[in-house]
Amino acid sequence: MNAHPMKARPLNDLEREGMAAERRWIDDLLAGFGSDVRLTGSTDDIPTLHTLLDRGPFTDDATGELELLGGAFGDVLANQVGLCWVVYEDEMGADFALQLGARDFFVFPRDMLVKRIEAGEPASEIDLHVMLDEVARAAHAHVREA
Repeated sequence: MNAHPMKARPLNDLEREGMAAERRWIDDLLAGFGSDVRLTGSTDDIPTLHTLLDRGPFTDDATGELELLGGAFGDVLANQVGLCWVVYEDEMGADFALQLGARDFFVFPRDMLVKRIEAGEPASEIDLHVMLDEVARAAHAHVREA
């Protein structure tokens, strides 16, 4: 028997505010470049996120930036695929994740970009449209199998 079963819980107010502050950081970064573009959580964000991936890092914390960009991409996934932000907890710790309803289907967008870069994939070759399609297909397949 697993001594530390997985569980997911809704974000608390502090976590929601922290994620909102992360999105504001990205919007402030864009404003610093003289851009009028702001994140919307829609597929319109994808070209902006691609540009930031290509041009970054902008601070000494490249991994942290990738997590923030992954979180912004997670907002796109949430809105397009019908996922909700949760805190996923297991024996390894806790992490922000997207969950499909109450199903056992989780996506970790804050880690997606980090893992690709760490695996040697150039930022310029990461295609967020393809990643969105892959997550959407996996979510729909999970629903069909249930």
